[in-house]
Amino acid sequence: MEKLKEGGRQIAAGGAAGFVEVCLMHPLDVVKTRLQLGPTHFSSLSDVFKKTYKREGIGGFYKGIFPPILAETPKRATKFFTFEQYKLLFASPSIPMSVV
Repeated sequence: MEKLKEGGRQIAAGGAAGFVEVCLMHPLDVVKTRLQLGPTHFSSLSDVFKKTYKREGIGGFYKGIFPPILAETPKRATKFFTFEQYKLLFASPSIPMSVV
């Protein structure tokens, strides 16, 4: 039962990490994409930020965020859980776990 709880915690932690990553990085991806697709509309990176905020507000930076959340959250949860399980599977009792 404890292993099941630990697995649930690992999945939740990985999913939360994926969610936070998308929420933090998506605005930068929106700015990058707008700069790539409309180089004649924007003069610089800061211009993209200013014009997007002026025209659309803070929500303009989060347009299209749901597909990345739906993809990244379960992907990170799976990776985190799988990594932890492989660590247990391949860990040798005689060799201490280290960062290296």
